[in-house]
Amino acid sequence: MTTLTIRLDPKLEKAFERVLLDHELMLGRNVLRKFDKALREKIKLPAVRSAEIVDFVSSGATAIGDKAEPADANVDAADARVLGDALAGQAEAFVTGDAALLRLAAVGALRTVSPRQSWELLRAGNG
Repeated sequence: MTTLTIRLDPKLEKAFERVLLDHELMLGRNVLRKFDKALREKIKLPAVRSAEIVDFVSSGATAIGDKAEPADANVDAADARVLGDALAGQAEAFVTGDAALLRLAAVGALRTVSPRQSWELLRAGNG
């Protein structure tokens, strides 16, 4: 078994810990695909390392089934699938840094929030 060590900014680490301890982290296959792509293309991680991180993150999350319909929102097809996963999982909030998704503010009852907004909601006890 390979040990995976991830060093996070202390604030991010505290937020991630709080999510894992106090909330249900839900991830759909579409989110994991986008996450893997971002790790490989934006951060330039090798595919093997990216796969390790995706496996680690998904191991602590509830999986959302593959049958989710894309969300009816004014976004590209990939983002519509990701939002559809969140809606299918009845998530309360969708945390993203994607400006197009943040402009939506909400899709139905699903709030779209930035990582900073998520942290502020967690600290205030509202998330």
